[in-house]
Amino acid sequence: MLQHILNTLDASTILARLDDRLAAAAPSVRTGWISRALVYEAVASLRLDGSYVSAHDLVLRLKQTTTLDPIPHLTCVGHSEGE
Repeated sequence: MLQHILNTLDASTILARLDDRLAAAAPSVRTGWISRALVYEAVASLRLDGSYVSAHDLVLRLKQTTTLDPIPHLTCVGHSEGE
């Protein structure tokens, strides 16, 4: 059912509906949704740059609740050890 709805709507319509729903939502819901979207956008950007960072780890790092440094060879994506 959901797939059928998504197939019949274009991206601009879906975004317009999302904007309307967020505008009608409580301020705390709107703020939380925007914050979460920004975290996932940052994670996607880091992955495009070749680093793997989970959204959870990024949030902990931003809130300065972790003192652990990332392990370089575990966060590097698509690079051989010689690079």
